[in-house]
Amino acid sequence: MQGKSKNYFNIDKKDISLHKVDGKENYTWKYNKKKGVWEKVAIIIEKEYTEPVKRK
Repeated sequence: MQGKSKNYFNIDKKDISLHKVDGKENYTWKYNKKKGVWEKVAIIIEKEYTEPVKRK
């Protein structure tokens, strides 16, 4: 979001993301000390099923 005040926010629709789905986080935030900014970090979720075997 960008804007002069809370009454004049503009939302960049390209950068909309869902933080939680059914109570499970898709990403979290980590502070990058070198850059001095917070960065979004993806959460890797282990698969609940096995990959199907590929047949040749």
